[in-house]
Amino acid sequence: MFKVTGRLTGKSLLKEGKGKWGDWQLVEFMIQKQYKKEKIKIVFVSFGNVAKTIQNTALKEKIIIKFYPKCKEYNGKWYTELKAVEVDKWISPSKLAESMRDGGQQLEEEDYTLKDDRPLFDT
Repeated sequence: MFKVTGRLTGKSLLKEGKGKWGDWQLVEFMIQKQYKKEKIKIVFVSFGNVAKTIQNTALKEKIIIKFYPKCKEYNGKWYTELKAVEVDKWISPSKLAESMRDGGQQLEEEDYTLKDDRPLFDT
């Protein structure tokens, strides 16, 4: 299992369907990470509850993704996708240290919950 932190920069619409093992949901999303002054974009695929979490997360939100590479062979060619298995909001180390310094004072809810960018009403 691997872990990476980045800013959510894009996501597909939630795709849903029914298969032989039941209902499924899928969202592909992209994060941006900076490495040695170069902006790198990384694309992930997510299923089930992780897909719903990404779908309900606001763009530009900084998130932590736990993932693993998944490889498949199709018609003699190999394809790789990064499958996200867990997504959490990134919490600033300074906020965490401040909380601990104040005697374990709880963080405010907005510091650890993901923001939602879905419109209130679909038009």
